[in-house]
Amino acid sequence: MSSKNRILVLGRIKATNYGDVVIADCCAWLLNKIIQEKNKGRLFFGKIPKVGISNVNKTQEKIVRDNIENYDKIVFPGGGINSLKVTNAILARLNTPARFRMYFNAIGIHPERQRKELSDNIERVLNDERVRQVTTRGDLDMTREYITSDKPYPIEWITDPAIWSGEVYNVKKDPDSNLIGIGPIRPEIFNEQDPDVSIDEVYAMYEKLLAEADSRGMQWKLFCNGTEPDYAFAKELLDCFGYDSAAHLLPKPEGARQLVETISRFSGVIAARFHANIISTALDIPSVALVWNVKMRGFSELIGAKDRYIEGIDKLLDAPFLLDRLEEAIKEGYDRERINREKERAYHTLENIVND
Repeated sequence: MSSKNRILVLGRIKATNYGDVVIADCCAWLLNKIIQEKNKGRLFFGKIPKVGISNVNKTQEKIVRDNIENYDKIVFPGGGINSLKVTNAILARLNTPARFRMYFNAIGIHPERQRKELSDNIERVLNDERVRQVTTRGDLDMTREYITSDKPYPIEWITDPAIWSGEVYNVKKDPDSNLIGIGPIRPEIFNEQDPDVSIDEVYAMYEKLLAEADSRGMQWKLFCNGTEPDYAFAKELLDCFGYDSAAHLLPKPEGARQLVETISRFSGVIAARFHANIISTALDIPSVALVWNVKMRGFSELIGAKDRYIEGIDKLLDAPFLLDRLEEAIKEGYDRERINREKERAYHTLENIVND
């Protein structure tokens, strides 16, 4: 056992968008859980091996000092691999003589970022002979297009590991809350994904949303996932529209657990950051997503909540529509049976890694 399951999770653990850190934490926690359950009742000489976590985006010098030769298996825990920095860092490890098997869990590949150099990197990474399993949280057909080599395990479409964040951080929602959480995202990001969406329209979207929440007598606060640009934008919004930041802005979280704890305070969420919505779902807090990227579609389909993931600037500027959807979502709740099935599917694909 111990000689086959020395596992290293390579995640974005230094990111200030703590959704990325939640991914790594949840994947490592699930792998540890699987190892523990697999070995119940067995006798061991020494401790059951635990899963290590390391930062994928290390400098070349630090990659050399990663001691990957001490690990049998390396896991990319999930999230987008649409980055030259990330793919180059993975290739740097694959180009070492260390003998390990590699697994890609719940990855995202987005068509708008398929520059040739990046596409070539993704293809090289996913077809390396040491890669044993690839699962995606996004476009299954697109993922398959990149993979030309045979794998021992099928390519599957699964949910993001952050769907387990309630259990991982042992955080539960506040059942008595009537506070709505609104999670802005820096305004440029909509424009970067869709040039037809102007920054002025993004400001107008939030202005209308806050005014409509006031007109309905809702209690609300802004929050962010941890990035300084999002937090600065939230403060700017409140200043622009005449609100008191002390009354309407929650502190910027300083870690992944604090992000999950922040979201647990809400009865409902409207947010643009993907993992604000995933964590809300994990905590059974209904959310409405302000969609700026196709990566959000797959998750909404898996959990049966496509009507709560709102796309298109016309709908995003319709504040009464957005808040109607939120109020309906709060009344309806989630299809927990469906979500639990998706959690188990994600869990079982990670079991393949432990058992391989």
